[in-house]
Amino acid sequence: MSVDEIYSQLATFTIGGHDTTATTVAWILYELSLHPFIQNQIREEISQRREHCRGELDADDYESLSLLNAVIKETLRLHPFGSTSMRVASQDCVVPLSEPITTSDDSVVWDIPVLKGQSLMLSFFTYNRLPSVWGDNADKWNPERFLHPTEIKETNLGMYANLVMEMQVLVAELLSTFEFSPSEEGLELQHMHGWQTITPVVKGRVHEGEQVPLRVALVKE
Repeated sequence: MSVDEIYSQLATFTIGGHDTTATTVAWILYELSLHPFIQNQIREEISQRREHCRGELDADDYESLSLLNAVIKETLRLHPFGSTSMRVASQDCVVPLSEPITTSDDSVVWDIPVLKGQSLMLSFFTYNRLPSVWGDNADKWNPERFLHPTEIKETNLGMYANLVMEMQVLVAELLSTFEFSPSEEGLELQHMHGWQTITPVVKGRVHEGEQVPLRVALVKE
């Protein structure tokens, strides 16, 4: 890619999808503020990698940061910015189900007929929290589930796939410089659901709007 082409792509990284990246990074920092041991482990992982490469990290270096990437994937699983996706059937088809469902008339079905032109709503938020897929702790933030290849399930990153490297760089730089902790004891965030998006708000203070209050301090040498 030429220098001119790189410059042309900068707008995509810095402007396009900025809400997606900012919201996901905010959730990452919130979860890490609640899990200081993991936060310190990532900081050590980054430090060791920088010593190994003796310079700025490149794309391969960021991909090698297994715990950082597990944290990003787990946060995207539990707190997806895009909660749903809409599709329209281009032809009649039958959608097979991985598990049977019971309909409103108490019938048990293993597939769903879809007619051409019908709209389908796919819920990433629901799939990413299914105990049958993710286990009994599906509602818990647990990056370790992505550290063991034999246990990894498919996670639909959807719109996030092209933004993961931006998140890797942002989180790595932030954790190298700052420590994050809860701004006040007992503060808890919850999801505020929009039409197709999910954003963080303080539980019990939804009227204050989207926010992620954190205490930020310089990393101690």
